[in-house]
Amino acid sequence: MDAKSLHAEWHKTLWGVRRSQRYHAKRMQFFQRWSWFCSMLSLLAGSGAVIAAFQKFPAWMAGIFGMIFALFGGLNLVLKFGDHVRDHKDFTRKFADLEGRMHLAVESEGELGKFRAERTKIEADEQNIKVVLDVICHNEQAVADGALQWPHPVAWWQRLLRNYLSEYKP
Repeated sequence: MDAKSLHAEWHKTLWGVRRSQRYHAKRMQFFQRWSWFCSMLSLLAGSGAVIAAFQKFPAWMAGIFGMIFALFGGLNLVLKFGDHVRDHKDFTRKFADLEGRMHLAVESEGELGKFRAERTKIEADEQNIKVVLDVICHNEQAVADGALQWPHPVAWWQRLLRNYLSEYKP
């Protein structure tokens, strides 16, 4: 491989590592928000149930607050939002570490092969990718690197459901 194509492949790999960092940071934020939302509603509903039970409120109010508490507490427990936050934080850290080592390394075919193998190893541990979110991260990384506009169009409804969609259709 000549020096020009090696440089291009090196930066293509580095670009993908940066996009992966961006993707996992966004997934981590998504799960942090869900965890916070469930915890806050559980706290409010639990407090409401206690107040309703000890004050002169109808008994059904304490039951409703208790059910809301159980629902959101159970949702947080069953869907393990905290575990997902930790997983995506670990992926973000691994990709950041890989990027840092790529910046310190001398561009060579051997080093490029090692970094690509490590990236593949990290990606093998990932859960299924939310493709719409990955496309958004691709677009954001392109703009961060100097593109004037997003290369791939994303509809408003796709942006809204980006953390749930596993398919992308422009």
